[in-house]
Amino acid sequence: DDMLASQAPQPIQPTPSVAIIGGGIGGAFAAWWLRNASPAVRIDVYERSSAVGGRTLDTGEGDASVELGASMAIVQNRYVAEAATALGLSRQLRSEARGRGGGRLGIVGANGRIVFEEAPSGVQTAWRLLSRYGLRPLHRLRRRGSEFISNFSRLYEAQAAGRAFREADDLLAAAGLEAWPRMTCAAAMAEAGVGGEGEGRLVEELVAGLMHNNYGQAWAPSGALCCFTAVAPLAAGGSSAAFSVVGGNGALARGLLAASNATVRTSHSVRAVREGEGGRLTLSYTGAAGEEGAATYDHVLYSAPCAAAPDGGGLLQRCSLLEYQRLHVTLVWGLLDPRSGRRTHGRIRPRLPLWLLDPAFFRARADGEADDGASTEEEALAFNAAFSDLLTAADADVPFLSIGRFGEAAPPGPSRSPGACDRLYATSPTPRWKLFSRDALSEERLAPLFLCHDDALTRRHVWDAPGA
Repeated sequence: DDMLASQAPQPIQPTPSVAIIGGGIGGAFAAWWLRNASPAVRIDVYERSSAVGGRTLDTGEGDASVELGASMAIVQNRYVAEAATALGLSRQLRSEARGRGGGRLGIVGANGRIVFEEAPSGVQTAWRLLSRYGLRPLHRLRRRGSEFISNFSRLYEAQAAGRAFREADDLLAAAGLEAWPRMTCAAAMAEAGVGGEGEGRLVEELVAGLMHNNYGQAWAPSGALCCFTAVAPLAAGGSSAAFSVVGGNGALARGLLAASNATVRTSHSVRAVREGEGGRLTLSYTGAAGEEGAATYDHVLYSAPCAAAPDGGGLLQRCSLLEYQRLHVTLVWGLLDPRSGRRTHGRIRPRLPLWLLDPAFFRARADGEADDGASTEEEALAFNAAFSDLLTAADADVPFLSIGRFGEAAPPGPSRSPGACDRLYATSPTPRWKLFSRDALSEERLAPLFLCHDDALTRRHVWDAPGA
């Protein structure tokens, strides 16, 4: 009897199924981790746009592509590093990236004046930081940033140990970060002892500049998690601790989804998720051709920014909408004007070629006087070869949030710029600059910033929602 019982047909266990809403970098990692944990699981990914990757979107120009969102990670980001290695994607330090110039950074403050600039050496830069922001505030900020990196590393350890958490709060508590999603950046800075009387420069300039560059958001009301994610590179070692994935983060997202063997449904908008019999979840969607459909899953993972759920959206209506600042991206082939000036003893004193923007733009704002001379081609070429980034302080009244250098080459197609620009384009590799701004940058708004540029070669994109 025992032998007959052992030979009886065993009930077939259904293949577990998971739907992931969102095909950005978060959804791609989720699919990859699920596949590694359970080779048999069925994974469907729903992405509302026509392509996966979310904020990893780039210009699609092959080796000359520029990412329209984030492009760097710090060396302590084990998820990105390990995934790139597993997929056979190369990594490079920010300082080694082609077309990034000399890697130096500046911060623009009130009236468009440069308030801080990196020096050629690390020792000189450290002295400038201490002179501008003070030892105690810098030490406290770096200490809290280091604590954040250390606490976040506990999540790597928990995942490696196979731990699972029923609630997001439980996961954050395991890393000592449970209070941070409910805390503003301003509150977190105050708790860290940064930004007190006489210490406002550090947060109003450095922290604000990092938040503008990383998220395009004002620093004070932003969440503490985002805030210290932006500050983490400072604690990790600055520019020397940043790296990028060769081919861009879009290649990482696409590679993770391919390796997960998931079914990816682009141009599919999820309308509702409802709980049914046996605890299974029914997901309703609108497909690429406008057709309505539904599928049932054991689990649904929401890996996308909260969107306004329609009436009857079911479990989707639990997601709380967040205030978001629209962000414009402008890519410009051109030469930024290096000269600026400031009033010293009643006259304009020309500065060394350390500045990014047009002198007429700066001087008219700071002093109410006309420009006292144009930059030479030699100054412009020297500056554009040396600098890579310009951030903005909280009180910087300029039309951009940050400017970064991403590549150099002969611009595609003939230039329509007159005179000197034609000659410079023909004889020198031309830098390509990425500008983040809250408002669209028209040709008229760009013209004062550049010594030479051609708006016919300018590309523009707008992020009008988180992840969109």
